[in-house]
Amino acid sequence: MTNEQATKIIASLPEVAKASAWNDRVYIRLANLSKNSNGDRNLKIWIKGDTVTMEPYKGYLSDGASAGVAAIEAAAEKNNMKFVRL
Repeated sequence: MTNEQATKIIASLPEVAKASAWNDRVYIRLANLSKNSNGDRNLKIWIKGDTVTMEPYKGYLSDGASAGVAAIEAAAEKNNMKFVRL
């Protein structure tokens, strides 16, 4: 499976609200984010090549965001992609 196919699979997950390409990355926006959670507002997830990267966030993630991150991590592992938490 190519990286492009794996990216499309991750973008089609129900936990993903939007996937936007910018420069050489695809940024992922989760669907179940809480406006009251600082971690949800600061969370950044992107795909570059065969690596899914989650950038550090300040605050706590809501249950919905945590479930979304777990689903993306599982899909990445299933499709032979790396999941990196910076």
